[in-house]
Amino acid sequence: MANITELKNNLREIGLVDSMNRILNWDQQTYMPDGAAEFRAEQSSYMSRLFHRKLTGDTLRNNLKKFIDLETGNLKKNELSTRNQRMLQEVYRDYRHAISLPQDFVGKLAEAGSRSVQAWKKAKEADDFNLFRPHLEKMVNLEKQKAEYFGYEDKPLDALLDFYEPGMTTKKVTELFVPVKERLTTLAERIKESGKEIDDSFMCNSYPESKQRKLSREMLKTMGYDFDRGRQDVSAHPFTVGFHPTDTRFTNRFAEGCLASSISSAVHEGGHALYEQGLNPDEFGNPLGEAISYGIHESQSRLWENMVGASRPYWQYWLPKLKEYFSDDLEGMTLGEWYRAYNKVEPSLIRVDSDEVHYNLHILVRFEIEDRLINSNFEVKHLPEIWNEKMEHYIGLKPETDTQGVLQDIHWSWGQFGYFPSYSLGTFYSVQIFNQAKEEIPELMDLIARGELIRLKEWLNENVHKLGRRFKAGELIKELTGNEPSSDPFLDYLEEKYSQIYDL
Repeated sequence: MANITELKNNLREIGLVDSMNRILNWDQQTYMPDGAAEFRAEQSSYMSRLFHRKLTGDTLRNNLKKFIDLETGNLKKNELSTRNQRMLQEVYRDYRHAISLPQDFVGKLAEAGSRSVQAWKKAKEADDFNLFRPHLEKMVNLEKQKAEYFGYEDKPLDALLDFYEPGMTTKKVTELFVPVKERLTTLAERIKESGKEIDDSFMCNSYPESKQRKLSREMLKTMGYDFDRGRQDVSAHPFTVGFHPTDTRFTNRFAEGCLASSISSAVHEGGHALYEQGLNPDEFGNPLGEAISYGIHESQSRLWENMVGASRPYWQYWLPKLKEYFSDDLEGMTLGEWYRAYNKVEPSLIRVDSDEVHYNLHILVRFEIEDRLINSNFEVKHLPEIWNEKMEHYIGLKPETDTQGVLQDIHWSWGQFGYFPSYSLGTFYSVQIFNQAKEEIPELMDLIARGELIRLKEWLNENVHKLGRRFKAGELIKELTGNEPSSDPFLDYLEEKYSQIYDL
């Protein structure tokens, strides 16, 4: 009988290579000097080719085919545990993706992406899309080529969407956004017509970055983030990367004149980091030690950022502590005043600064642009124009600069087309998961009001994190809540919350 331990050891070795490549990417976005960009591109290309070579090599193929038919994907051995059967199915999925891509293409994509990120940074700083345009054109063409390698039944973007969220297609995302678009635009209009003004001017006072960092660290510790197994840094675009459950790092941005943005960024990335720290270290390198999907990963960050961090009970505990940090600015502030200001609905040009009502309309803008870029022959040179048109249509604001508009996100510079819908999927999942947590922990909101968050973190560890990729995203939601994934609970939550805040 074939020993599955040999396969897992092989996968662990491949995981080590992948984690080292991630360290290069993390360093590039944090501490790497600009002058190292060309050499980093060469390093990234080499490591990506090495990872791909190991994932498609004879050792893995020979180990895998002991358990699974590599032509059909059917399991050969029915006596395996359910967990191991699921693990093998996911390894096969990864293997099929890998062997569909030629090794020279993998290296070319990694090298182009590394250069593209540096170009994006310079273009954003200079507020000049044309500095980034040739790199983005190359990334779009490479991603189209990747879609052809992966294969698809209907549209090229389907292959890229499926990579981030298995089973997702252009048609499904389009259909998903129909009720979301209708109910969100209606809610935004009702809030606007309410005429209720919420004063949040105090958010824009000068809050020293040093104090913001200390505050965010305290908040993260309360959530259960283990700083002995991770670290917090600063980057232009906040992100989280896990090399191993014992080494999970994330970055934030701290704006001295925007306290709420700094806090939400820290709690959001903390949610991602808790997922990475909560994975099973014994399964490192194989699917049972990895996150289910990008949408489920996003559900964890959105759950902590919105369902917890933007709730009234959360600030019942944290507002008094906030006053200790910033007594001169917040003296006399009531819980109601802070809660309303923190949840103020106001259209923003910047996605990561967007309120809950408008956030998913930002995702819709990006998805519709990706649809045109990947599924048709829309030219990159027209991107700023179409971006501004869609922002004005959905958000009601038109960017005056490229930095405020088409250059604000890093994702396309990496070639992450098909990624953005996972933000909305994660937002929808987060409400369903949190509602289930409240059912199973009846005192949850009282615990949050006392600053006792470990119970929720442990519940997520057991019910989401430690499962690895044992379930697909939709299967997990059904298994956990008894219901299929749906945007309705999210939309109901928003309408109830903001009807109270704005007296609708």
